Amino acid sequence: MNNVSKLSPPELAQEIRRLIQSGEFKAGDHLGTVELASRFGVSRGPVREALRLLESRHLVRVLPQQGAFVTALADEEAQEVMEIREVLFGRLAELTAERADPEQLAAIDERLANLDRLAQAPDTTPHAFQKGTYDYIGIMYQAARSPRLVRMIRDMTEGLGNMYGHLSMATRDMRLAELKTYQVLTKALKDRDPMRAGQQARRMHSQGVARARELQTLMPPSGDIVFKGRRRRQVVT
Repeated sequence: MNNVSKLSPPELAQEIRRLIQSGEFKAGDHLGTVELASRFGVSRGPVREALRLLESRHLVRVLPQQGAFVTALADEEAQEVMEIREVLFGRLAELTAERADPEQLAAIDERLANLDRLAQAPDTTPHAFQKGTYDYIGIMYQAARSPRLVRMIRDMTEGLGNMYGHLSMATRDMRLAELKTYQVLTKALKDRDPMRAGQQARRMHSQGVARARELQTLMPPSGDIVFKGRRRRQVVT
């Protein structure tokens, strides 16, 4: 028996997450416990636990008597999660404007300069630019001095944000547009204007989700119909 058969539920969840992130499992795809158990050489129990773990990160929806499905940004629950994250991100910006010390503001300037370089470079990948935005936000996490708020945002980012955030930065024009929003946010933070910073952060988040959702709808899986809360049916041609 190989090592894969000894995977624990958290390790299985990580493997399934990797398959979602790679695009092998796409938004709306049904995740069959029998198929996954066979693939990883485990029983269905650990697979079900792994899917529940992914559901807690909003990567998977488990529907009664229907099974588990990869979350799509168009799903009602996904939209609700993103709306909550938008409010939390706005609050993070407000606290950063109020509490950041001079060294942290200087670090934010450095992260902005890095985003500028990434946005201008024609060979920058969406994931590389996404990491640059996370580096910027990481300074905000420190400056806000609110561990509970940071944990809440990170929990949501670990799921939908990581899986779909790069879609809002898919092209160079998108990345240049995103850079401008970070420039506006940086100005509000350095001006110590919590209201303006919070408004800009919420606007950035909303626009990013809208771009990602729009791009996702333009890339349906080949040969599949749109997810309607049931297993996908292959289109017969």
